[in-house]
Amino acid sequence: MAKAHGHKDRKLRRMVSERACLVCGTSPCDPHHHPIRRSHGGLDVPENLVPLCHPHHRMFHDGEAWVIEAVEAAAPWYFESLNV
Repeated sequence: MAKAHGHKDRKLRRMVSERACLVCGTSPCDPHHHPIRRSHGGLDVPENLVPLCHPHHRMFHDGEAWVIEAVEAAAPWYFESLNV
């Protein structure tokens, strides 16, 4: 069962962290809640977690427009590759 807050699904988060960053292709990555932010009720489910390397994850949260645009452009392809 997915949880919006509290304990995180470690197996799922580990799977996401082992994938390549959506922006630069490096790994390991931080699981980033997208499209629904965790603070807005985003769940730890495959269709709401994308991999971002730590620098790009930080840039996303700092509001770097080009990183946000890159994630939004790549997310549909990423989710299709998961068959979710």
